[in-house]
Amino acid sequence: MSNLSEIKICTHYELDGQKIEYPPELNLERCVPVYKVLRGWKGEIGDVVEFEQLPKEAKEYVYEIEKIARLPVSIISVGPRREQTIIREDQHEW
Repeated sequence: MSNLSEIKICTHYELDGQKIEYPPELNLERCVPVYKVLRGWKGEIGDVVEFEQLPKEAKEYVYEIEKIARLPVSIISVGPRREQTIIREDQHEW
């Protein structure tokens, strides 16, 4: 996700003007996703080994995911290799 100017997170949906948390099984063509747009970050993060070293925008993305899910993010992948994984010890309680 590096080098994207913005990142969209779907927070909920609207169906006929009503807020819903999950898309319905029927009437998907009338279901509209609603996004929260966050700033992206520039540069490669594949060599980052600690959460604190991530760009500010990447950390804000993780915090927003935690806020929406109401769960801590404890594992963050920063690349395709197994060793490109950050394990967070300093998690929020939700």
